[in-house]
Amino acid sequence: MVTRSMVPRARYSRLLLAGVVAAVLAGCGGGSEQTTADYGLPRNISVTKIALSEKTPAPVVGGSPVYFDGGVCGGGNGPLRARWTYDSTEGPAGVRTFPVPDDPKEPVVHAVRVWCLDASGNSAKYALDTLDVTVYAPGTAP
Repeated sequence: MVTRSMVPRARYSRLLLAGVVAAVLAGCGGGSEQTTADYGLPRNISVTKIALSEKTPAPVVGGSPVYFDGGVCGGGNGPLRARWTYDSTEGPAGVRTFPVPDDPKEPVVHAVRVWCLDASGNSAKYALDTLDVTVYAPGTAP
């Protein structure tokens, strides 16, 4: 332990301030990189990465079903379930039919997200995994 008599006053003040800052950061987990599981759910929650399934023809065309792999929640305390959202709409796990873009010359990018919910319905504060899907009008894909 450093005492005031051991170091000059200015250095003692800096050491004291550094100790206070370190104690505050240690109490809130500061300084370490946070993961998606740091927000509202236990740290050991995991989700498998979302990807387009091999059943989905490339490129993705509006009006046709799009299938996804992944998005499976695991770990934590108690049973978990995956909540799939497509843009801002909740939908069935692993499949979605996106609309045909209004302008055939402009593909539309849709956000697919998986949220993990615990047994009481509490979820993380943001998506645990996200995939952007570009959807083309029929006959316009590159």
